[in-house]
Amino acid sequence: SRSETPTAIALGYGSALSPDGLRLVFDHERRLVMYEVRANGRLEGQVWKFDPRGTTGMGEYRKGKLNGYSYSIASNGAVIHRTMYENGKRNGRQENWDETGKPLVMYVFRDDQPVKQ
Repeated sequence: SRSETPTAIALGYGSALSPDGLRLVFDHERRLVMYEVRANGRLEGQVWKFDPRGTTGMGEYRKGKLNGYSYSIASNGAVIHRTMYENGKRNGRQENWDETGKPLVMYVFRDDQPVKQ
C-alpha cells in the first residue's frame, strides 16, 4: 500500500536537510503538487500549488509572508480567484470569476478586514 503522504525533494543550494533552496513536493502518484523556494528558512518568491483535479494556485512571498497577488487558475487557464496581499494580510481587492471569466464577487480588504462598500 502506498503512503498518501506527499514526498518532498529539496533541490538547489544546500543539502536535502537544509531549510533553504528549491523544494518540490510530489504526491503518492509522483505528481508535482507544490513548488517553493526558501531563503533563511522562509518562503521567498513564487509558491505554486498544483491540484491534480486541475486547479493551480500561485502566491508571491517576501520574507515568509504573502506580498502581492495570490491567484487560483482553473484547468482551462482562466483566473478564477485573485487577492492582493501586503505583509501577509489582505489589502485591496479580492475577486472571483467563474471558469468562463464571468465576475462572481468582489470584496475590498484593508489590513485583512473587509471594507464596507
